[in-house]
Amino acid sequence: MVERKIFVAGEWRATGDTYQVRSPADNRLVADVHRARPGDIEDAVVAAQKAFDGTRSMATWERTSILRGIAAGIAG
Repeated sequence: MVERKIFVAGEWRATGDTYQVRSPADNRLVADVHRARPGDIEDAVVAAQKAFDGTRSMATWERTSILRGIAAGIAG
């Protein structure tokens, strides 16, 4: 089993409140996932607004390049 923290404002957070995720195929426990609290959500909204403010003036091709780099990193 894996424990999954939440990623907020550039950091992984353990909230202390988790819920279990089970496989729909065999009901096997897949992970314990931390549940976001209201403060975590507020922090995420503030971080998103700051990120938007920082990229709003970028050219479309610059934002596209950044997002493609992120996607390539996720895809491995």
